[in-house]
Amino acid sequence: MHFRPAIPQALAAFLKDCHNAQEIEAQYLRAPLHAAVAIKVPLPLAGSEAHLLNEAESKALVGMLDALRLELTQVEPRAQFGTLAAYLMSTGATPLPARLHHRIEFLLDPVARHGRMLTLNQDTPVSII
Repeated sequence: MHFRPAIPQALAAFLKDCHNAQEIEAQYLRAPLHAAVAIKVPLPLAGSEAHLLNEAESKALVGMLDALRLELTQVEPRAQFGTLAAYLMSTGATPLPARLHHRIEFLLDPVARHGRMLTLNQDTPVSII
């Protein structure tokens, strides 16, 4: 008997509008226990680009979002773009993919975050061959 990881239905459904869904599924299958979160970055016109984050990257993302949200709540609305730009410049190198890091503001809204982040648990279904 041989165990082979399978793509969870929730992940397959989450990736439906992603131009790189097959690439992300293949990445997941290579190391399913390494993937903690899937993120969809909205493309400029339509659709999304997906990224898999490990546990450390996921924690870094949540920490950045919490810090940025706090900074933005302390400035006037007209200063929010400047504050966002300054924050992104000040963070320097992060473990996050550059496209996600540069567009992080789309995850600040809790409703948007819910639709753009999928937590992957470690109870991944497997198929038996």
